[in-house]
This record gives sequence, C-alpha cells and structure tokens, in this order.
Amino acid sequence: MNRRQTLTLWAGLAVVCLLGMFPPWTLVQTIATGTGPIQSSRSLGYAPIFSPPTTDEVTKKITLEANQVQIDTTRLAVELVFTLIIVAGLALAFKKDERKHRLPTPDQPTSH
Repeated sequence: MNRRQTLTLWAGLAVVCLLGMFPPWTLVQTIATGTGPIQSSRSLGYAPIFSPPTTDEVTKKITLEANQVQIDTTRLAVELVFTLIIVAGLALAFKKDERKHRLPTPDQPTSH
C-alpha cells in the first residue's frame, strides 16, 4: 500500500467517524384517527449523536399524540455506502497509478 492509498483510507475513516458523530435525524409524528394512526416523518437535519434535537424545539405549535426524534437510518446508510464506494475507488485508482509510474529495476527487462 502506497502513501496515497494510506492517506485515502485514513481520510475515509475520518469521514465515517464524522458521519457517526453527527447523524441525520428525523421527526416521526403520529396522529390518532378513527381509522387508525397516521404517521408522517420530517427531516431535522444533522445534530451530534449525544445531543439530538428535542421534540419541544421542533413541535412547539403542533399538539400531537406522539412525537419521536430518531436517527434517519436510511439516509445514514446511503451516506456510508457512498463514502465507502468513493474511498475504495480512490484506493484502487491510486494502486493503478503506482503501477503506471513505477520505474523498471535493473534486473527487469523493459518492454518496447
């Protein structure tokens, strides 16, 4: 593994850690009706994992039966997958780049 690949992997690890420390949040609201509960969800953006947005901040004007703030796992999974694909692609690209620019050693024949 060359220096560029190592740097790419460390940068990817840092991005994955930041994604985990500041995940996307969603507000799930439930309203009871005569035909059954109705649920809706809305993005709350990003917030620290140890300090999620509170329902009081978000729903001051809305009185609902149940409000729940939770991590938007679908969006987080998509972000993680794309990050891993980009990091793997860059690591592979830098590996190919290393082979292209490698100088032949004296005991290796040069190809013409």
